[in-house]
Amino acid sequence: MKKTILLFAIFLSMGIFAQTCGFDQVQKELETQFPQIKKDREALDAKLLQTDLRAYLDKLGATSKNGMYTGTIYEIPIIVHVITSSDPSNASLSLSDAQIQTWIDNCNKMFATNFGAPFFPEGSGSLDGNVIPYKLVLAKRSPQCTASNGISRYNGSTIAGYDQYGVRSSGTNGATVAQIKTLAPHWPENAYFNIYIPIGFDGDKSTFGLMGWCGYPTNPDSSYESFMKATVITNVNDTTMAHEFGHGLGLAHVFDGANASPGNNPTAADCPANVNCLTDNDKICDTAPSASLLSVYPTPTNAVTNPCTNTLYDGVQYNIMNYTYSPRKFTAGQRDRAIAVFMSVRSNLTKSLGGTDLAADPGAGTLVAANCSPTGITNPGNFGVGPRKVVLGNIDNSSDPYSTGNPQYYVNYSLQNCASKSVYTDIPASSPSQLSVSITTNPQYVKAWIDYNNNGIFESTELIGVSPSAVAVASSPYIITFTPVATAQKNTYLRMRVIADISNTAQCANLSYGQAEDYSVRIPSTLATGENPTKVDGVVIYSKAQNKLSLVNAASNKDFGKYEVYNMSGTLIQKGDAREEIILQQTLPRGTYLVQYQNTSQKFLN
Repeated sequence: MKKTILLFAIFLSMGIFAQTCGFDQVQKELETQFPQIKKDREALDAKLLQTDLRAYLDKLGATSKNGMYTGTIYEIPIIVHVITSSDPSNASLSLSDAQIQTWIDNCNKMFATNFGAPFFPEGSGSLDGNVIPYKLVLAKRSPQCTASNGISRYNGSTIAGYDQYGVRSSGTNGATVAQIKTLAPHWPENAYFNIYIPIGFDGDKSTFGLMGWCGYPTNPDSSYESFMKATVITNVNDTTMAHEFGHGLGLAHVFDGANASPGNNPTAADCPANVNCLTDNDKICDTAPSASLLSVYPTPTNAVTNPCTNTLYDGVQYNIMNYTYSPRKFTAGQRDRAIAVFMSVRSNLTKSLGGTDLAADPGAGTLVAANCSPTGITNPGNFGVGPRKVVLGNIDNSSDPYSTGNPQYYVNYSLQNCASKSVYTDIPASSPSQLSVSITTNPQYVKAWIDYNNNGIFESTELIGVSPSAVAVASSPYIITFTPVATAQKNTYLRMRVIADISNTAQCANLSYGQAEDYSVRIPSTLATGENPTKVDGVVIYSKAQNKLSLVNAASNKDFGKYEVYNMSGTLIQKGDAREEIILQQTLPRGTYLVQYQNTSQKFLN
């Protein structure tokens, strides 16, 4: 008893308490309620097993050299929904904008391995960290195209039980997640990552216990978000944000499938299965299997035997995706999986305008209103019918089909023209373009129209393509090749409607099982031109075979640094931060392009 009291006193004096995550519980409940969510997660895992991961990462620009990350850093715009309380007893849980910004900055430093002690710097050793190449930025614009600071505040006291209990995680007390999301609706998920900050969970408003959870990337948009309680922001060096967004990138706990709360001396019985590191546990081979170290203090060193391997610990006890009193690092394998999973299903977020000042890029603007749109669905249910991915030029939009969890039979993506570059594009006036529409689950008809005369009506002559019969899933994506009519309006964005349905649905008819989606296309009449600078430090070389740009013979400017790639109509193709090479993330149509970097611009030809 004396030993127990002494140990607890040490914990108190050091401010150390057990913190847990609700990811496993929330994800299990979601997949039980909607089995398709589990199927989608498992389908992506199966796809990644068949993928040459290194080649895929190189294509994305996620390169590394000598254990150091050299590739692209991807910016993710976030909107922080703060659920406040007007009850005086919760005054200490009030959060300032500055506190929230510092919290986000700290998470970014943990991802970048430059936080400083006690976190490990980047390196290739077991006590080194690895860069997670994502940077979270507060939104600078709202979906309505108004300036924003990326923080929205809502009075949770309007919901019965919130002041006393916060959000309900288990039991019957407190505001439900659904009530919170009704009070503070999601911002569009293809342009913003939504974070909710309530005062606590189940009455616990402390710096320990359940700290939060996050949705998995393959979840439906409506279930892709994170909830974290207010004290994660005020608690110095708190790693909850890095841990939870790790789940949002596709990472599991390093003890996945094992008991999350064993005793203070875990044994082999507390370890996860790990016969095949590619399919068991967290599906990452450089994170040794580990028991949850929730109750183990002090954290074991590398001189202590890991009961899950019968060899010495190798740094997994310091992993941020463990339950540990000393979270310090991610591994290279976790980085690779976080990129592969996230970019497979959530790459739209890296192309968002949400984190860009309105003055720098106002987006595509508002379209002429549609004369008619679907107003209902005949057979609502979980049939997985509707477009899953639409690609045309710069449009590259993944979406959820209609379901009871995502009851949207018509989605007007043109309303997101201010927030997302993935929903509008330029197309050539006199040469063919290809519209690609992916489907899953059931055979479906695929149809598309463009309102060429911009009168708000999809006329029969404006049908750009239709599948002659229902497209088999094995034949997805279905490709529509078309050339705009000569009389099409130029230099203004036009509405394009895409429908995938089990029936051959008309442009404005109600859906039978599927979904209609609207996008924006523009047909430039002339191409903009750009000039090379009079003085260039280094030459940009384009490799078509490797789909990359290389900077050679540079004197003072050895790296690209921050760069932007444009086509000659002025459309932004890609931006980022690179060293000697820029790996292009899409196959470029034949033509002339412009890369801008370090106050320099150079043309290149494809």
